[in-house]
Amino acid sequence: MTELNMWEDYWRSFKNSLPTTLTKLLPLIDRITFPNIFTLIQILATIPVTTCTCERSISVIRRLKTYLRNTMPQNRFNSLALMHVHQDISIDANEMIDCFSRKNPRRMKLVDILNSDPI
Repeated sequence: MTELNMWEDYWRSFKNSLPTTLTKLLPLIDRITFPNIFTLIQILATIPVTTCTCERSISVIRRLKTYLRNTMPQNRFNSLALMHVHQDISIDANEMIDCFSRKNPRRMKLVDILNSDPI
């Protein structure tokens, strides 16, 4: 109860504008003075407000996990599911090829179609 009273007094004497979201509030909390309130705000900031994200993920799994794709490795399945859920993020194909070629140089022995010489 004492911590709650101190918390109330702290915000009454706060000089700047009050934070509007929990994520803006977290850096302003003194973890030593208000450990319980910090933990509470941290938990509240991470709990989703609705179940839309969970339901969207489940519907994606239903579309991706068909009988023919049951042999797909788990890491590839997770990657495809994430790509489907986050469709709004644009991916640069050239950057992706460069990243793959740096990680797997032996797989990137491509042949130039016009010259028929290895790159």
